[in-house]
Amino acid sequence: MQYRNRFYKLKYKTAVKGLEKALYLADVSQEARERKKIVLFYHKHGLKVTQEAFEVKRSTLFDWQKKYKDLGIRGLINGDRTPKQKRQSGIEPEIKDFVKQYRQRYGKIHKDEIKPHLDRYCKESGIDTVSVSSIGRIIRELKNKGELNEGVKLRLYAQSGNLHEVKTRYKEKERIGKYKPEKPGDLLQADSVHLRIDGKRRYLINAVDVKGKIAFSREYEKLNSKNATDFFETLKKEYPFEIKRIQTDNGSEFDGYAHMYLEKNNLKHFWNYPRCPKSNAFIERFNRTIKEQFVYRNEDCINNCKTANQKLKDWLLWYNTKRHHKALNYQTPLLYSLACLAAT
Repeated sequence: MQYRNRFYKLKYKTAVKGLEKALYLADVSQEARERKKIVLFYHKHGLKVTQEAFEVKRSTLFDWQKKYKDLGIRGLINGDRTPKQKRQSGIEPEIKDFVKQYRQRYGKIHKDEIKPHLDRYCKESGIDTVSVSSIGRIIRELKNKGELNEGVKLRLYAQSGNLHEVKTRYKEKERIGKYKPEKPGDLLQADSVHLRIDGKRRYLINAVDVKGKIAFSREYEKLNSKNATDFFETLKKEYPFEIKRIQTDNGSEFDGYAHMYLEKNNLKHFWNYPRCPKSNAFIERFNRTIKEQFVYRNEDCINNCKTANQKLKDWLLWYNTKRHHKALNYQTPLLYSLACLAAT
């Protein structure tokens, strides 16, 4: 039995060594093999040819050659580049304590708002104050250490009578960045409009082509993700050109089922930057137009979604094919879009 245990221990050590060797070779293949190839090429063909072939600096090449000569291929693996002596913060402890106490007393106060109070405190205490960015670093450091107790959001569960902490879940969203559409269908902006007619709530979901200005709209009794999905399905069927991208705000109606529908149909979904309505400027302008030129002139039928959508279809036909737009050099959206596609 003792020999058997030793046998299994030996097999375990061999497996561990094999795994370590495999991981080491994987690292070597990713980081050092290409450098070894360049060093050997330099030994064979010289400096000038190597620099032309691989675009490597002379000092870097000599450094790799020395490391390869001393340590072999191990020397060509990138090591830890963390400085041995890290710069220490020169901020006085009294300033950190002031920022911590101020935030704990008044809540999530912005660093710009703390600055005047900190300057006054530093002047009274006879110490040098710090910049706004330094205050931001202090706040971030306190958060990372868990030293800021700024209160939590609680929710009461009616069935159990217990309080639970509400934790905000942040979802990474793709933003539009500097993308600009080149032809109709490349990018459509979508948004919702809240209406209140005779005490009843109704909702319009609108979309407009950023390039060609062709618009689409439907009315719903409720604003949720399922109705937004229905809107995108209808939009995809009735839109005259292929749609490639949709840009929306961060409303919950465009998440969930609606977002999954866009992903399933290979429609890239861009989200607006938070608190930045100007990034959705085209649909915001259309929202105003449809309220002024359709909603306020048809308030008698807005409560009935079926009737409103029938009238809305006729209005959109006029808007897209007969209304001349100043932004399009007084052309209709449909004719302008066709001219854009013919030119590409």
